[in-house]
Amino acid sequence: MTQMEKKLELAKDRLAFLVEQTQFSPADMSLNTQTFTWHGRMDDIFEEHKVIAQEKKAQYEEALKVCMAKHEQTIHVLMICVFLICIFQNFF
Repeated sequence: MTQMEKKLELAKDRLAFLVEQTQFSPADMSLNTQTFTWHGRMDDIFEEHKVIAQEKKAQYEEALKVCMAKHEQTIHVLMICVFLICIFQNFF
């Protein structure tokens, strides 16, 4: 982030020179304002990303637990089937 802030400061100096030499439209000024204020919003964006990532991690972990439980039940049923087949084979 520090390197980006240095580059942003250099760009701001260049833009200040251009503002002195040229007349910008209100739309251009608005875009330039957004360009120089984005880094102030980055902390909130990173925090929001962290919250979203934690929520998704919890959702996928829960879905994995449900899937594992289903597979455990299936394995249990198959083990019973194997046991019954063995008994049936030994019966004859």
